[in-house]
Amino acid sequence: MVYKFMLSTCLLAASIAQLCEAAPSVVVAPLGPTPSGNRLWIFQVVPDFALAPSGTPLAVELAFAIDHTDLIDVDVNTGVFDTPNPGHNPFTGTVTNGLWVDLIGDRTFGAFGSFTLTTPGPVDLFLIETDGLGLTTLRYGVAASGHPSRGARIAQIVGDTALNFDGHTGTITVPEPTSFIMPAVGAAMFAVAARRRR
Repeated sequence: MVYKFMLSTCLLAASIAQLCEAAPSVVVAPLGPTPSGNRLWIFQVVPDFALAPSGTPLAVELAFAIDHTDLIDVDVNTGVFDTPNPGHNPFTGTVTNGLWVDLIGDRTFGAFGSFTLTTPGPVDLFLIETDGLGLTTLRYGVAASGHPSRGARIAQIVGDTALNFDGHTGTITVPEPTSFIMPAVGAAMFAVAARRRR
C-alpha cells in the first residue's frame, strides 16, 4: 500500500515538474528594411505541443516599447489570431480590447486569441515597423511593461484549462552596439597612425 502511494506521489511530482518546465515561447527578430527605408520586426509565438499534442489555441497579452527611434505601424496576423480579447494594458492601467497603439510614446499592446493550432513551430503574431535603419531597441514583455504578468502573458489551452505563462521578456538592439564601436576604434587608430607618419 505504501509502495503504491509513493509511486503515485512520484508520478504526480514528475507530471507537475514536466508542466512547470513546459511553456510556449517567443521568437523576435528584425526582418530588414522596407522599400521606404524603415525596419520591420517579426514577433512569433511557439506553442508547446508537449502540453497539448493534438493542438491548442493561444491567448496573448503582450506589451512592446521602442527606444532610439519611432514606432510607425503594428500589424496583427488576424488570419491566426482572429479574436481581439480584453487585456490588462500596463501603459494605460485599464482593460483594452485587441490592439492599442501609442505612436507618440512609441508603445503598443495587444491582446488576442487564436484558433486551435495543430502544426508545431513558430506562428507569426505581430509585424512591427520602426522608423529608419539607425539604432533601434525593441523591448517586449516585462522589459516594456515593468510588470511580471501585464503585457508579458501567453496562455495555452490544455484540455478545459487555460494555463497562464507569465514573465516573457526581452530586449533587442540593432545594429548591435559593438557595430558602432568597431568603426570608431578603427577611425581613431587610423588618425593616430596618420599623425605619426607626419
